[in-house]
Amino acid sequence: MRAQAKGDGQVLCRPAERGYKPGTGTVFRVRHDGKWHEYTIRLDRDHPVREIRLDPCAAPGKIEIDWIRLNAADGRLIREWPFIASSE
Repeated sequence: MRAQAKGDGQVLCRPAERGYKPGTGTVFRVRHDGKWHEYTIRLDRDHPVREIRLDPCAAPGKIEIDWIRLNAADGRLIREWPFIASSE
């Protein structure tokens, strides 16, 4: 991801029985220098995860995401979402 927006990012997980709950996200520091950086966010949850939500930065601004990977705790790839990045 590369970002020129400000603020930290956050990943939220939703269990099957309720929606996203405020204050339950995993916050991660984002570098705001306009360069590509890879982030690894460990999600420790006490429930099976039904959905994942990514809030990449806390303020408006330009953000680009190249790909997102979801791995199991043992490192096994569960799913990958590639995105089309700009050619800058």
